[in-house]
Amino acid sequence: MTGKTLKKLLNVCKGIIPPDTVIKNANVINVFTNTIDEDVSITIKDG
Repeated sequence: MTGKTLKKLLNVCKGIIPPDTVIKNANVINVFTNTIDEDVSITIKDG
């Protein structure tokens, strides 16, 4: 990841620039912890 990409993603997290897509109320399967995270929001930028 380049510094330019990181700066852009951080600006999305801070609310300075908008994401391309937001998925709300999603259920995410966490394969590392073997759990399901319910009602989460997923933000996508340049994806």
